Amino acid sequence: MALPAEGERVLIWAHRVLAGYSSLEQELSEYVRDSRDKSASGAIPVSLPSVAILTAAFAARHPRTRFQVTSQTSIEIQRGLDDFTARCRITYLDNEPLSGVPDRAALS
Repeated sequence: MALPAEGERVLIWAHRVLAGYSSLEQELSEYVRDSRDKSASGAIPVSLPSVAILTAAFAARHPRTRFQVTSQTSIEIQRGLDDFTARCRITYLDNEPLSGVPDRAALS
């Protein structure tokens, strides 16, 4: 049974949508796999030597995870907290209070 011209156009679009969905699904699975295996972090320069101590236990339990730690200023760390791109950041709170982060007294 042949489709009318309108049906043929709808069928062509349906194939395009399905192909696009398949491509999107593949790309998202690659992103999830890549993001699961690496963790980008930032730290103030003075804290960089302690990062290995802080991440050793996690790395032992999750050997596929790669840590990328960059030296950042407190302002850059605050920006990462504000725009939700921060996964993990190390800074001083007593020295330069960060907005949107509870102080230790509030956590007690």
